Amino acid sequence: MSALLTVAYALVRGTTAPFGQESEADVIPVQRDLMHARATLRRWLQARHTTGRVAEVGDLREFSDGFSGELYAFEATYRDEHAEHSEDLVVRFEPGTGYQLFLETMFEEQYRVMAALRTHAVRVPRPIGYEADAGVLGARFFVMERARGSTGQLGQDWMNEIGPQGREQTWWSGLAAMAELHRCDPRRLDLGFLDQPGRGSDPIDQQLQYYWEYYAWVSAGDSHPVIEKAYQWLRRHRPPLPPPAGLVWGDAKRGNQLFTEDFKCSAILDFEMVALGPAEVDLAWWLEGEYQTAQGLGFEAQPTVEETTERYADLLGREIADLDYYIVFAAFRLAVLRIKLYQLREGQKYRGKPRDGDKRLARVLAEWAGITGLRV
Repeated sequence: MSALLTVAYALVRGTTAPFGQESEADVIPVQRDLMHARATLRRWLQARHTTGRVAEVGDLREFSDGFSGELYAFEATYRDEHAEHSEDLVVRFEPGTGYQLFLETMFEEQYRVMAALRTHAVRVPRPIGYEADAGVLGARFFVMERARGSTGQLGQDWMNEIGPQGREQTWWSGLAAMAELHRCDPRRLDLGFLDQPGRGSDPIDQQLQYYWEYYAWVSAGDSHPVIEKAYQWLRRHRPPLPPPAGLVWGDAKRGNQLFTEDFKCSAILDFEMVALGPAEVDLAWWLEGEYQTAQGLGFEAQPTVEETTERYADLLGREIADLDYYIVFAAFRLAVLRIKLYQLREGQKYRGKPRDGDKRLARVLAEWAGITGLRV
C-alpha cells in the first residue's frame, strides 16, 4: 500500500464514484526511467547484500492504489555457492516538491522508525537499506521487503467477500497490531529525533502548531472558518493532564495494514505522518477514518466506539482519556490534509470538492464538541 491517506478512497472522491476507480489516476506519475532504475538498484543491492550475489532485479511494477508515494515492487534474485533464491521487495522514492503532500516529507525519519520498530518485533516490513544521495536515482529512496498479505482497505474485493464477521476479525487484529506499536517506548528505540521543541513544549502542542503551519501553507490565504474554529477549540480545550506520550503511527487504519487469509494483521505500513504523542491520537484517527469510509461505502456498522475503546484500553494496559478531544483533532487534521489532496488531484476524475473535509469537520464539532450552526 502506498504512503498516504487512502482514507481518500471514500473521502476525496465523495460517495458517488465507483469504489476503486479513483486509483486510475494517481497523484504521482512515473518520475524516472525504470530500466535505468532497475539496473541501478541491482548494483545498489549488491553492495548491501551479505549472503549472496545479486543475479537479477526484475521489472519495477507500480502499485495501483498509491496517492503520494512513488512506489514500485520488484523481485530480486540472489545466488550463493549453494543455491539461488529470490525475494519480493519494494522501493519507495521521496516525493518531489510538486507532489509533496505534507509540510515536510519526514522521509529518512520514516525509514528510521520502521527499522527501530522491527528490532522490537512490531509488525513492519523488514528494512533493506536507505539511500540519502538523491543523485543515485534522482531522489532519496529506501528499499524494504514486500510483506505478505492484502490491504484491509474497505471496498477491496476480498474485504467485501469476507462479510461482517471477517471484517470484524480484521478490525480487532489490526488494533492489536497497532497496540504493539503503542506499547513501545520511543526513548528505548532512540526516536528522540521525532521531538520538535521548536513547535511546542509537548507532543500535542507540537502537532497543533504543525497542522496550523500546514493549514497556512495549503490554504494560501483562503479562509476556512470551520478549520479555524476547530483549531481555536483544540487550543482552548487541551486536556490538562494528557496521557503518556509514545509513538504515534499517524495514518492509523486497516488500509495501511496487510492481512493474511485467516484475517490476521501481518504488517503495519506507511509512517508518513509519524510523530510523538499519546495512543489516543491514533485510536481517534482510526475510529474517525474507518467510520467515514464505512459510511461512504454503505457498509454495516463497525464495532462501536465504546466497544473499541474498552478493548483498546485492555490492550494498552491503561484507560483511554479524552477521546472526544482526539476525535475532533483527527477531523481537524484530515480537513487540512484534504485541502492539499484537492490541489494535488487537479484535473483528475475523482477529485472531490474543495471543502469536503470542512463539512465533515463541522459534523464532528457538532457531535463531539457541541459546536453547532457552523456553515461551510
